[in-house]
Amino acid sequence: MFLNLLGLEILKRLHAVGSIATWLPASLLIVAGAAALVTSGSATSFSLPSLLPSGDVLTTISLWSAMCFAFSGFEIGGFLGDEIKDARRTLPRATMISGALVTLIYIAGSASVLIAVPASALQERSGIADAVDLIARNLGLIGMGAVTGGLLALGSFAGTNSWFGGAARVPFAAGVDRALPAWFARLDPRRQTPRNAILVQGVLASLIFLVSVFLSVSGGQTTIQEAYDIMVNLTILIYFVPYMYLFVTVVRLRPAAGEIEQPGVLRIPGGRLGLYLVAGSGFMATAISVALLFVPPSGTENALNYEANLIGQALIVLAAGVSIYWYSAVRDEGRGATDEGRGTKDEGRRAKNV
Repeated sequence: MFLNLLGLEILKRLHAVGSIATWLPASLLIVAGAAALVTSGSATSFSLPSLLPSGDVLTTISLWSAMCFAFSGFEIGGFLGDEIKDARRTLPRATMISGALVTLIYIAGSASVLIAVPASALQERSGIADAVDLIARNLGLIGMGAVTGGLLALGSFAGTNSWFGGAARVPFAAGVDRALPAWFARLDPRRQTPRNAILVQGVLASLIFLVSVFLSVSGGQTTIQEAYDIMVNLTILIYFVPYMYLFVTVVRLRPAAGEIEQPGVLRIPGGRLGLYLVAGSGFMATAISVALLFVPPSGTENALNYEANLIGQALIVLAAGVSIYWYSAVRDEGRGATDEGRGTKDEGRRAKNV
């Protein structure tokens, strides 16, 4: 959190190092998977029957939410558009390139893990490091798992800071537009970073994390795995609800914007049909993801605790957003009435002078 107070001019170096630290483990994993396939064959069967969901089918299908979440986040660049050189040209190209590379890495990386480690032996929080370590040991290389884990930790640290800094621009912009108190729009006098927005966001995120760990319903204690699942799925839920109305909004605003070509503006191809197909498929994928989040993950010991944490914390965050919107709308309405009253008084004064 505090690193974001330094500004992007300094943090961009951390982001660059974090990107390298993320791509290196992915590359190691793919190389390790190829080595395992050549030396000992695949530890997982890829026959058609084995690829179909079996057993707890609903829990398997619920992984759709995490898959969709893996491709989210490209809009963070848009939040920082004013701080990116030639953003209208850079962001679309970066999104297309990143989307293709992320898809390739996820498919090749997942296949490599399953080639190296039996699916039954995988751990959600350490699968990549385990796979690299197992293959490296078979090849006589010691310590590669720890190196991979360290790189993943560094990449996650840099990625979290990147997300945190980008997301802080939302309350900052809301402060500028007076949807939030103007205090949120204040900048650090030296670094010119949205200091207040960053600090408040950090405190609230920490509180949500602590609640996920220590709040337990119907007795028992929340395990680390359960707290991790709650945090991940709560993040997806809160993150995807705005996505749903953004897909509706793009359909609503497209006719209002007209078909006038503007320099540097990229439109969804295919005309109105393409617009409906893209927005409709995006909305459906997001809505299904949100619905599947309420399926307790495999291994959840206290399903009631999981549901209570997920629903309760999501309602609190979403209610806060609705309250902010209501406050802003009421205040703007009051300002409009005040401005109208002032205008009427001014007209009356002018009439008397005449």
